[in-house]
Amino acid sequence: MDEQANTGPKLDVSVKVYPTKESGPLLAFASVNLGGCFAVNGLRIMGTKKGPFFAMPGGEGQEGKFNDICCPNPK
Repeated sequence: MDEQANTGPKLDVSVKVYPTKESGPLLAFASVNLGGCFAVNGLRIMGTKKGPFFAMPGGEGQEGKFNDICCPNPK
């Protein structure tokens, strides 16, 4: 596979993590700011038997189903 040099503009990314003091699977909350143009708040860092993972922010929809407010875009 050929590698291409990334010569485009750099994206400024800042991350803030807010650890919780409670016991249980919730380890911390986090927020991410992408280039000052897009912010994702309410990320949850959860601890499981398989290790930590990010839970994306979401909310309950009209039908009582849980919906992601934003989601990662895999390459």
